[in-house]
Amino acid sequence: MGRADETLDGAFGEVLRARRGRAGLSQEALAHMAGLHRNYVGQLERGQKSPSLGVIAALARALETKPHLLIQAAERRLDA
Repeated sequence: MGRADETLDGAFGEVLRARRGRAGLSQEALAHMAGLHRNYVGQLERGQKSPSLGVIAALARALETKPHLLIQAAERRLDA
């Protein structure tokens, strides 16, 4: 595959980073709220890891959104 932003994992990472920024959260704060390790959140944001459905749900709860909205936003980035 090409650049990270050309993959679903990369697009999800971009969405996650943008949503976290809009929420005014650090990676550490988001990780704590979602019950994850900060390094893992960083890997997700860089498109280096592929989140499970449970992780997507935990991130969505921490960001006060729905899991499917995070996935839809990532799919839209791929289509752009």
